[in-house]
Parts: sequence; structure tokens; C-alpha cells
Amino acid sequence: MRKFALNIQPAMLYLSRTANILIELILLLLISCIICAAVLYVGDMFWHLYLETPMGRQFFISFPEQAREIQEILSFKVLMFSLDITITTFLICMAAGSISRFFHISRHFFLSLGFFSKLFFWGIPLAAAVTFYINRLYGMTNPLITGVAVIPSFCLLISCFKSIDHLVPEFGDVFRLGAMHIRRGWAVINERKAPDYDDSSFTYNRFQDKIASYKDKSGH
Repeated sequence: MRKFALNIQPAMLYLSRTANILIELILLLLISCIICAAVLYVGDMFWHLYLETPMGRQFFISFPEQAREIQEILSFKVLMFSLDITITTFLICMAAGSISRFFHISRHFFLSLGFFSKLFFWGIPLAAAVTFYINRLYGMTNPLITGVAVIPSFCLLISCFKSIDHLVPEFGDVFRLGAMHIRRGWAVINERKAPDYDDSSFTYNRFQDKIASYKDKSGH
């Protein structure tokens, strides 16, 4: 009974930690959506005030394409548009973080960066990806969406990548776990302990052995 309790304790700790992470992500998602909606609402208010001024009317005449793009963004329902952008940003961040984590990319090109470097090198490209998707979703080609998508991208990026570190294993971890289960299966089938090897130098040693065998056979 005691052994069972010891075995189940790490699993319970993992589930508890995972639940806490999911709650934190949901709260952060809501906060990001509210901030995005607030920025759009305030922007819409100031845009209409600006158009009432002589400078605003002149801007509308001189730059009709830019004025149309601004009005296109502000014409959507603020809450639904903010929700679409925030959820899209969250999904893209989680997908990018999962891929980067699994293939050891984040270890070298994310964790080693400072706070502002992470936002610049990762947040802006993710915001561009969100812009591409939102433009396709709404059937438009508006580059100004990037300015809106940057808000949830910056809010969610670091937290999503930190959460991924707990939820998704790296390829090396999966490989070692698979090798461990294969060795256990080998031991069960052959009814004896599987041979040990150092996984850090296994490939290199096998390569050296093949070279030595080739030299012996060729007489070099």
C-alpha cells in the first residue's frame, strides 16, 4: 500500500501542476482579450473624434486607403473581434511553443534570450502569423491587424512557452523513455537484463567500431 502511494504521488503532483497551468492560461487569455477589446474601443472613440477635426478630414481625403483599413478594423464587433484574435494568437503560440520545445529549438533560441528579445524575435513573427490567419478568416487583406495582434502576442507569448515546458517533452526525453521501455521489453522476452549503453556516445562508439572492423578486414 505504501509503495502504491509513493508511485501515485508524482502523478498527482503532475496533474495538480497541469491544472494550475491551465487555470493560469485561461485567466491570461481573458485578460488579453479584455486588453485587446479596450484598445479597440478606445481607438474607435479617438478615431471618430479625429475625423471631426480639420486634420482628420484632410487625412481621410489624402490617404483614403489607410483610412479605409482603419475603419474596416473598427467596424467589427469589438468583443467578438478581440476574442477571435486572442484565441488565434493563443493557439498559434501553443503550436509554435510545442514544436520548438519538442525539437529543442526553444532551448537554444528562446530560453537564452532576454525579455525584450523574446518579444521582438518571437512575438512579432507570431503576430504576423495571426494577421495572415485573421485576414483569411474575415476575407480581407488588412496589414493594420498586425498592430492589434501584437497585443495578445506580447501578453501570451512567454506564459505559453513556459507552460509548454511543463506539458510537452523534448525529443531527447521521448527517445530516452522509448529506449528504456524497449530495454525492459527485451529483458522480459530474453529473461535477462538488457545490456547497458551510454546514450550520449552510443552512436559515436558504434561508428568507431565499424571503422575499426573495416580496417581489420582490409588489412590497413
